[in-house]
Amino acid sequence: MAKLNMQSATARRSLVIKLVDDALIHSQNDLVRELGKLGYVVTQATASRDLEELGAVRGKTTLGSFVINLFLHHKVQKAEVFRN
Repeated sequence: MAKLNMQSATARRSLVIKLVDDALIHSQNDLVRELGKLGYVVTQATASRDLEELGAVRGKTTLGSFVINLFLHHKVQKAEVFRN
């Protein structure tokens, strides 16, 4: 698979949301690795910025393992609210 060089941040962050929602991401390194498998070559710093922009938090599951959760991506964007 050819690596994608110039992805938009919006498209990449949409993929980050899916990966986190599918419970595949437990750390920033996991995110870098999973995005790489999908052709998105990113650094740990980019992964960190994406997670911060999406409002990600790191927490523990009931079994004690760490997992990254997103709460804010389910929020309706202000532009959509004001448009209606």
